[in-house]
Amino acid sequence: MPAQPVTRPAHSRFWLAVLSLLFAPFAFLYLGRTRRALFYVCALAVPFVCALFALTRGWPFAASAALLSMAAVGGYAIYDAWRGARAPKGAALEPVPAYAIIITGTAALALLAATRAFIG
Repeated sequence: MPAQPVTRPAHSRFWLAVLSLLFAPFAFLYLGRTRRALFYVCALAVPFVCALFALTRGWPFAASAALLSMAAVGGYAIYDAWRGARAPKGAALEPVPAYAIIITGTAALALLAATRAFIG
């Protein structure tokens, strides 16, 4: 039986800002937009992996370009989350499945671990 759509609750702008700054896809899970959260996980992971690859090859310009594109995608994700929070409060949303929370959390931890491995 398919999950029933739920009505959008009033979202706290404070929590939306905190989640956006920690890892932008978390804000979309908070808003109940699973597909968009998974899209931004992939959109942030690709330039990050490219930057790590470029750093291991000794290509600082390519790494800088990849990190700049990652910052641009992250910035747009934060803007998109804020724009999505202004949608009508009665709009129907699908409940966030557990697999989306697990994938997003795992991606955040993997990015953190990869960053620590290359920096420290």
